[in-house]
Amino acid sequence: MKALLYKDIIILKNNSVVISILSFFLIIAIISGNVDIAYLIATFGLVIFFIIIFESDYKNNFYKYIISNAVDEKSIVIYRYFLIFSTVISVFLFNFLIAFVTGYDKTFYRFLLFSSINILLYEILIPIFFRFGKIAIAVTNVIGTVIYIVGVFYLIKNNTILKFEIGNKLNIFIILIIIDLILFVFSFLLSLKFIKRRIS
Repeated sequence: MKALLYKDIIILKNNSVVISILSFFLIIAIISGNVDIAYLIATFGLVIFFIIIFESDYKNNFYKYIISNAVDEKSIVIYRYFLIFSTVISVFLFNFLIAFVTGYDKTFYRFLLFSSINILLYEILIPIFFRFGKIAIAVTNVIGTVIYIVGVFYLIKNNTILKFEIGNKLNIFIILIIIDLILFVFSFLLSLKFIKRRIS
């Protein structure tokens, strides 16, 4: 698992410019009061980052290499889920803390909802990436870009800034958490099955 961590740190360093630009726009969005836009920027940035990681794995045939060095498939899958989930929670928690300090968002539910929805997204994407590899990554890139462009044009055309009225909606968060937990079991088992099939 250390080898995977070192590889991801190297990827992070190699893409520091992209990450810095996204972070800059994220912070600007928060301190200007557009908290929901900031959360969406973070969502888009995380998708880009994790696609780069998976793409690097397949491009360099890294899974077969690391398996040949006595790392089992289960450790790889556990590490990948841990990295993605912990990064999602850390990024959105960082967003919340900045928004809280600046006074633009005192609602913790926004952090909970965006984190839960993002984790749900990756529970769907991770097994797909393990199963279909570069094809799934390319398709996700295209779909993500189209959704982003359409969203930007929609905002410009309607001259509106996204605002989600998130009040005391704990029931929505609880439902999302239950779905996340149930889906995680299937997602993890599928990922383990698919990576074994790909490496063998």
